[in-house]
Amino acid sequence: MKWALDKLALVAFCLIAAVIITLTFRAGGHWVFVAILAITLVGLFVENSRLKRILHEHGIDPRKR
Repeated sequence: MKWALDKLALVAFCLIAAVIITLTFRAGGHWVFVAILAITLVGLFVENSRLKRILHEHGIDPRKR
């Protein structure tokens, strides 16, 4: 019976996510894609610099293969 509750919770989560996505696109229009791209690029640059710093702390040159 637990699997039925898991599936019901998954369906409920998907419906909530669909409503949130629909409202986001209605409010933002075509600018949502630009915002998502900008957030993704900033996140990638931040993560890349964090990983480079960790490599440098361990004495590994991030540019060397």
